[in-house]
Amino acid sequence: SINGRFASFKIEIAESGADNLGEWVTEEVDVYEDHRRRFGNRPRGKAVGIAILTDADATRSVSAADYGSFYAMTREAAQAMSDSSGKIRGR
Repeated sequence: SINGRFASFKIEIAESGADNLGEWVTEEVDVYEDHRRRFGNRPRGKAVGIAILTDADATRSVSAADYGSFYAMTREAAQAMSDSSGKIRGR
């Protein structure tokens, strides 16, 4: 269960478990599509922030993570920078 601090947040778990332990993992998300999928409508207004966290409070376990670079860009910019597989070049 989510503790009180995050009860009203919509949390998406991008990576969990030991499968990629010790390796860098690249995650790409489409914030607009994630919102539309979760809430069934277009976002109202502009995003004011993105939270990235590593937390084990709810599972009473141990977690650790290192974070590298973050890029926020329009869908058009991401498409322009993508290679033929859809992954952003240079990462």
